[in-house]
Amino acid sequence: NSFCTLLRASLLRASMARNAIRSAVAATLLVAALFVCAAAGAIASGKIKHIVVLMEENRSFDHMLGLFNGTDRGTRGKRFSNNVTYYDPKTGRNVTKEVVWRGGAPYINYCDPDHGLPPTTYKIFGTDHPAANANETMSGFAQFEFTRHDDNAKLDECNVMQGFTPDKLPVMTSLAENFVLMDNFFCSVPGPTWPNRIFFMAGTSDGLTETGPWYKGEVGKLFPGRTIFDQVADAGGTWKVYYDDTPWELFMETLAHQPEHLQQMANFYADAAAGTLPTFSFINPRAGVNLTQNVGSNDMHPDHDVALGEALYRDVYQALRHSPSWNETLFVLTFDEHGGFWDHVPPPRDIPAPGGSVKSYPDEFDFTRGGIRIPTILISPWLPKGATVSDPTPAQKPAANSAFELTSIMASARKLLGMDTTPAL
Repeated sequence: NSFCTLLRASLLRASMARNAIRSAVAATLLVAALFVCAAAGAIASGKIKHIVVLMEENRSFDHMLGLFNGTDRGTRGKRFSNNVTYYDPKTGRNVTKEVVWRGGAPYINYCDPDHGLPPTTYKIFGTDHPAANANETMSGFAQFEFTRHDDNAKLDECNVMQGFTPDKLPVMTSLAENFVLMDNFFCSVPGPTWPNRIFFMAGTSDGLTETGPWYKGEVGKLFPGRTIFDQVADAGGTWKVYYDDTPWELFMETLAHQPEHLQQMANFYADAAAGTLPTFSFINPRAGVNLTQNVGSNDMHPDHDVALGEALYRDVYQALRHSPSWNETLFVLTFDEHGGFWDHVPPPRDIPAPGGSVKSYPDEFDFTRGGIRIPTILISPWLPKGATVSDPTPAQKPAANSAFELTSIMASARKLLGMDTTPAL
């Protein structure tokens, strides 16, 4: 339809990067294709008036949905493995063992896999310093964790080669079966939480490659730049960040100065019931333990209980499903990054980086490689049951290797909510 045609002329990864990166000259093109249009072509302009994004923590696609039978890009019926080489003091020789990809992932992992930029680089390439033309073998996950924990036989590969079978994730599985599964959706940076969450909000991390407290390492300095929340407000919309224990987005300068938009999860359920949700809602899961209610973390961080995250999905979905605004709502369930867990699909490479003049810190990185696949499900009464979307169409790709990733949510929100996706450069 004309809505989809209009989209093809406005594919921007960093659609707000001119303001988000104060030191950059301009935004650069990458995928920000409207995944909703790709999913169905069914959501016409004006149908969606409320977008709700729930972003969980640190899980790869294969780890959560690789064994789901509703995708050809999973691992069901296929054999994958990583090799681990270690020194055996009993024989005085190096020994190589095969760690086979399998089900049986625990709800609470006994360790937190490393997922910083350098470890993720090793996990993707199987080496610390890959050549420019090196292939992404996805072969270093088990070796990195085994070496990291070589003093603790129990930890070995930290379960990075294990995933959940559908019966262990009944809520996520049901949502994937009844709505639209994105099975080739990547985080923006092959690294940890903060760079990816900032990319989601602002279209760029302004050079940040690791999770850290201050902008450019300057103590007390928050991250500057405009966000999707500012864009919604400028277009006459409303927004809120709902949280349980901590609104982590306070490290963004624009959010820290607007505390009235940060509200407890109880307000989300009340707003949903009353049909008064804002134009754009972002939900932060609980990272710690709520001692008052005696409940644990529901953010799905590897060392937290996945079952509690499933309960959060259920509660948010039911609140939206029974809301008077259900027919005007799009619910996006996603994750910030892969959490160090294995995935068999190489991330995109040779992609245009936003703000090419920005210097990375603390790691050296040019942002031309995308992050690892993450689970993403689109939920709306306007979407077809059981559909799967993998890639943008050729016409939607501003670069040959463009793929759906976290900033696609931002660009899609701008289009669905009637905002101009082409900034004045």
